[in-house]
Amino acid sequence: MPKGSSAIWVFDLGDSRACLGGVGLTAAGGERLLISYAEKLRDGELLLPDPDTYCRMRPTDRFTLRPGRQVVEGFTPRGARYLVFALEGGGVSPSPRFYARLPKTPVVERPLPTLAPGLQGVAEMCRRTTLNCLQDGFVDGVWRESSLWLGDAVAQDWALRGISDDPRPLLFAIDMAAEGADAEGLLPSVLPGEIPAYAVTDYNFSWVELLAGCATHPGIGEAEVVWQRHWGVLMRMLERMATFRGADGLLRNPPGRRLFLDWSPMSRAEPNLTLNLRYLHALRLAAGMAERVGRTADWAEQAGDLARYLQGHRGPLGWQESPGGEAASQLGLALLILTGVVDGAEADVMADRIVARSLDLRDGPVEGQTALASPFMHHYLFLALQRLGRRKDIQAIIAARWGRWVSEGRPTTPENWSIDFPDGSACHGFSAHPLGWL
Repeated sequence: MPKGSSAIWVFDLGDSRACLGGVGLTAAGGERLLISYAEKLRDGELLLPDPDTYCRMRPTDRFTLRPGRQVVEGFTPRGARYLVFALEGGGVSPSPRFYARLPKTPVVERPLPTLAPGLQGVAEMCRRTTLNCLQDGFVDGVWRESSLWLGDAVAQDWALRGISDDPRPLLFAIDMAAEGADAEGLLPSVLPGEIPAYAVTDYNFSWVELLAGCATHPGIGEAEVVWQRHWGVLMRMLERMATFRGADGLLRNPPGRRLFLDWSPMSRAEPNLTLNLRYLHALRLAAGMAERVGRTADWAEQAGDLARYLQGHRGPLGWQESPGGEAASQLGLALLILTGVVDGAEADVMADRIVARSLDLRDGPVEGQTALASPFMHHYLFLALQRLGRRKDIQAIIAARWGRWVSEGRPTTPENWSIDFPDGSACHGFSAHPLGWL
């Protein structure tokens, strides 16, 4: 390269994965090398993140070269589908040798079963995503945060069970959350760590779901041992959560905590139906654990009271996210079924609405239909449909919505139905939960 010239090399790894780019080269000295990590294209052009938007991220490592032969490599594994090397200043000898380190978490994996043609590609896509979003434990996505989010682990554990009996990622998430409990008993959401801006209220209930899930995990011999180890954390968290119930008996979001619920544009007005149904589900799971280990707790009674108080969310036109507020979201309807607040013919009618909305492939708001749940929260939709024995509906939704991604040629599952926003992730582990269902 002539002195003062610049060059760019771009490599496509084929799918988003944890990686670390490097290059061996000979330099005159003083040249500037950038190694950048990107995940998607827009209109055929490589989309580099803008640090002034969304997560304020800039996944680029910068180096100034010294004279002579050298190897240049960053210190921290990143995540990307596209590795970009940009050299400014020229003076480099021909044929630099580029490489990428591709770390892989060793899990004992089962082969995928043979599925119907419309589902086989979905299973492969979800398998690839699940394994790529696995490091010391689960990570949400390899490119953006690459972090263990407590709530994400529910769907990711379900996906991993589809191909492996390895319990270590599940137990790691449970243990890290318990060790990060604050002085009042509430749990962190990004593990390990104490990041108040990302402390999600509903992820406390995700932790209870993870604990209860130990009872059905094929790689965990005695769930009771795990429960006993964390019993104090469970009691403190639920006791603290109960203090945020109002005079009407319904839970409000604790001050300073984030109310996530879903990526969908659903109502978060309080007292919120979906939040209280997540709470109700957690109380019932906790009561079941207490019964199995012979502990005394009033969680079953609390759950019964909460289910009665929630009847105030039933309006003349149906269930509402808040009394007198917007109609219940698709996620809210699913949780009404999952918790048994509605059953019989009413549950079947709700399930029909849930299935119809998911099979309608319009992703934005649709007049007269309930707010569509995100790919992540479709896991709870599937749990509700399974409770009613409607597995064919689960497979139909997977074939339609996840099959659309396969038809588009996506190698991994995105974090939402649309990832057009600047830092939308093209590889997100919580969207791969159909692997467990298939």
